[in-house]
Amino acid sequence: MTPLSRFWSWPLVRLEQLIRLASLVCALVVIGATLSHALQLRDAIQAAAESRLQTVARVLAKEVNRSLLQTRGLLDQVDDALRTEGPTRSPALDALLESMPRQQTLLREIAVVDRRGIVIASSERRHVGLDLSGHDFAKLARDARLHIGQPKAGRTFRTASGEEGPEHAFDGFLTVSRTTAEHPEQPLVVAVIGADSLIGDLKFLSSDDANLITVYRYDGRLLAASEREALRRTTAHPIFTEFLPDRENGGYADRPGDARIWRGHFDTTADFPVVVEVRTPQAAITERWERELVAPFVILLVTLVAVALYTSMTAGALRQRARSEEQAATQERRLRNILDTAADGIVTIDGRGIVREYNRAAETIFGVPAAEALGKPMATLLPHEHADAHQDRVEHYLTAGGGSVVGRGRTIVTERRDGSPMELQLAVSEVIDQGEHLFTGIVRDVTEFRQAEQRFRTLFQRSGEPHLLFVSGELVDCNDAAAMLLNAERREQLLGSRLEQLAPALQAGGPSHEVVATAFAEARRDGIKRLVWAARRLDGGEFPVEMTLTPIRLGTEDAMLVAWHDIAERQRYEQQLRRARDAAESAASAKSQFLAMMSHELRTPMTGIIGMVDLLHDSRMTDEQRHFVDVLRSSAHSLLTVLNDVLDYSKIEAGRLEMERIDFRPAAVAQDVVALLANAASQRGNNLVLRWRDGAVPALRGDPTRLRQVLFNLVGNAIKFTERGSVTVEGDARVQADGRVALAFDVRDTGVGIAPDVLPTLFRPFQQADSSTTRRFGGTGLGLAICRHLVEAMGGEISVDSRPGVGSTFRFVVRLEPAGTLPIESPPTREPDASAVPRGAGLRLLVAEDNPTNRLLVGTRLRRAGHRVDLVENGLKAVEAVRANDYDVVLMDMQMPELDGVGATRAIRALPGPSGRVPIVALTADALPEFRERYMSSGLDDYMTKPIDWPALERVLRRYAPAPTGVARNADAPDGQVAAADTTAAAAVPIVPTVPTVPTVPVGPASTATPAARPDAGPVASMQEDLGEDIWGAVLEIYWPKAAEDLRACRAAMRAADAAALRASAHSLKGASSSLGFESVAACAGALELGGPDAGPAAIEALEAAYEAVREGWSSGVAIAPQD
Repeated sequence: MTPLSRFWSWPLVRLEQLIRLASLVCALVVIGATLSHALQLRDAIQAAAESRLQTVARVLAKEVNRSLLQTRGLLDQVDDALRTEGPTRSPALDALLESMPRQQTLLREIAVVDRRGIVIASSERRHVGLDLSGHDFAKLARDARLHIGQPKAGRTFRTASGEEGPEHAFDGFLTVSRTTAEHPEQPLVVAVIGADSLIGDLKFLSSDDANLITVYRYDGRLLAASEREALRRTTAHPIFTEFLPDRENGGYADRPGDARIWRGHFDTTADFPVVVEVRTPQAAITERWERELVAPFVILLVTLVAVALYTSMTAGALRQRARSEEQAATQERRLRNILDTAADGIVTIDGRGIVREYNRAAETIFGVPAAEALGKPMATLLPHEHADAHQDRVEHYLTAGGGSVVGRGRTIVTERRDGSPMELQLAVSEVIDQGEHLFTGIVRDVTEFRQAEQRFRTLFQRSGEPHLLFVSGELVDCNDAAAMLLNAERREQLLGSRLEQLAPALQAGGPSHEVVATAFAEARRDGIKRLVWAARRLDGGEFPVEMTLTPIRLGTEDAMLVAWHDIAERQRYEQQLRRARDAAESAASAKSQFLAMMSHELRTPMTGIIGMVDLLHDSRMTDEQRHFVDVLRSSAHSLLTVLNDVLDYSKIEAGRLEMERIDFRPAAVAQDVVALLANAASQRGNNLVLRWRDGAVPALRGDPTRLRQVLFNLVGNAIKFTERGSVTVEGDARVQADGRVALAFDVRDTGVGIAPDVLPTLFRPFQQADSSTTRRFGGTGLGLAICRHLVEAMGGEISVDSRPGVGSTFRFVVRLEPAGTLPIESPPTREPDASAVPRGAGLRLLVAEDNPTNRLLVGTRLRRAGHRVDLVENGLKAVEAVRANDYDVVLMDMQMPELDGVGATRAIRALPGPSGRVPIVALTADALPEFRERYMSSGLDDYMTKPIDWPALERVLRRYAPAPTGVARNADAPDGQVAAADTTAAAAVPIVPTVPTVPTVPVGPASTATPAARPDAGPVASMQEDLGEDIWGAVLEIYWPKAAEDLRACRAAMRAADAAALRASAHSLKGASSSLGFESVAACAGALELGGPDAGPAAIEALEAAYEAVREGWSSGVAIAPQD
């Protein structure tokens, strides 16, 4: 061993120990210095925090003193005014008081209170007359010139509840009061300061959210605080036990009522007995210190890591030399293993051609064992025709320095020892080892690869599908099918082309070159890629193909095999399918739009028809007229039933039927159906009975409306097809093994029965027993189809058993979940009818409706029912009315100008206090589920469709009516205040009065037209008689200018070819005219609305002529007497 080696090996352990000891000492020194710095930093941060608290307390005390001085100055101004004007209210005093809140931002109100505690003047005039005798300032300010009162609940005197105390120091108000004119019997001047406003200003000046700010009086009373933490004190405050009155400021540490320590500082105001305290938790100071410690400790950590790394690297360097020799030996063994396990033959020869290295793969390739090859000339391993040439090339390279083998590759076709053909790939490299030339050859047997390549070539050329082979993006080969498809006479015409050159420049997915690049990359990543490709023949013709890209390996090169499949015929078929699908989707879309339009357009006039018929029914008529009205009413309700069936089935067919999941009592649902149909059964001489197999019926969770619809349809059919017989409804509820309840109903009648051959088609749409059934009993044939869909939607089934002349039994069962909250109860008795609500129990209602006729109709019906009604014509006025008045219920149309019902509902819900919680019920002609869902999401409480079901509307109003306690909604306010507020609000919002005040046009001698000669005499006369002369006159005064405005808008829209504006104006004119009975104008306007600009000027002229005829015939205001 050399001396240097002994030096590196002998002191290794000792040197490593010395390095580790030095590193430990260095680490301890750094840790000690860091800890010392941390302690000094803690003391500095603590001192800075206490100094800041002292500064903030001094600044805030000055701010409070300034605010109180400003307030006292305002009180002095009022005192001077009272000295001048006298202790009574005057316009000058009112003006002075109203200006003061603008001078002092903290001031909410300033008032003058007489010695009884009654407000005689205030900056808030509506507070005049309030009784404030219960407040502390009214009792104590008589004995002091200036009094700062305790915090009071509320924001001003009007909202004050009379409670006082520190618990209101966060959101209440303070009073600063003083007597006037140096006389205790004179009035008091009281200023109201918001505690939260005062604290807000102080928090802004503090500029630290962690600070807790409190304001006290000298007697320890809490005036204002920024957090409720101030109320949690359970110990005496050190300000009042240790400092005051000896010291007017100071700092302290305190535990007010919990384990936390607070650092605080206080200061007193210069001119008032008020203390301002600023506190911050010690934890916040500690947290700030901990944040400051991050940097030193990071430096400490980095230093320790650096020392550890240095120690580790030094020790590693000492061991590196010992490991190097071991690694060299290991590398030698590894290379030998690689040589022996290589798949290619590896042969090393010297300059004389003698074999030096010969691995196992070479033994397999040449068929010569290593023992025979090592030490022998390489020529002995090769056939004779290659042996001489091989030795000549080696000698030429050594003498001339060049050759065709070294550094390159070549292919050799030869034979094995057994005579079988063999193809080899040979690569030779030169190595000079200590001046000796060595040549290493890597030999690979590619015989099988060449054979496989030949087989692939045969399959490639003979394939009937077009195949193209690309290498480096260029076409290197293709089969005859591809050449024929591309209209090439020879395959050579295509070679060298790129794939994008055999296609148009633009594909469906983008430029052809980009699509090719993306497809090649995805094929290499995923192993295969398929896409639709537009190819182009050499003659320019284009055709679609389905292209499959498969990456393959050709020798040492990556290639891409592309297969084409002509899909022109398939695309034509797919195009036909797409056209058929688009036609079906277009038809479905048109059907949905038609349903939405028809739902709105049919229900809107039905509201007027049914409503006016109901009003007409209550008027004075002859027996013959009443019979006509009864027929009209029955026909209208029949039409509504047909309309509902058609719309329901259309929704079911479109897959848009929505089922509710709410808790309900099935016994009550069944009893309600029987009660509603009892009169119809009695009129046909039938006995209608409801009974349950068990005494108790569980509450369930499901859709009570759809269950009621099924029962109503089945029971109604049984009554319709039975005369002087009986109809029995029998219910049963059974709990199943899965926890659900099977609710079953049997509807049994003794009617005409159904023939057996009709039963299989009975539940199909538009099917009845025979044509005579339709003629005799009417109906659409949709009821039972709807019942089947509804029952199946509730997880059940429906069936029928019938015999002609004996009767029918319809059975259905639905499976529902048990209710979550409703108890099990016995079948209920019939609910009282909504029409039985006492007329004296009227509600205050707001009706928002843009259509004047419907507005008048709804208002008249509700007033006749004993309600107080305000009417507005758009959503903006509805919001203002709710903001200004207290309503029990708001009835909201959903399609209005300026602001629609959805926007108005959301605006009302955003109002503060009770106004934002007023019940809102939609009255709309939009009956489809998508409308209901969108409308209800805006904040509605209920939803009713037009035509209006008046008994149902009365039940809804009763549901949202306030409890009948006889107490006003804001009964806690003093007497007189509610009336004053309502009067002020009503004056500010233009609401249509309950009783029209527009006078009717007097009958003049110029009126010569007789009732029979006037246009639309019958409908108008009926409407005029039902509404009465006063309402009729008021409506005409509204109608004439509005109709003229709509007519001008129609003309302008026709000239501008504005279809939307034209249809909107025509729709408005049509609705108003139809509601008043001017059917000729409504018909012309409806035709214009339907045709739009395509209707042409002739439609405008016809509308103008109809309007002028109506205007001429009815503008005189002549009353129409009822015709006998």
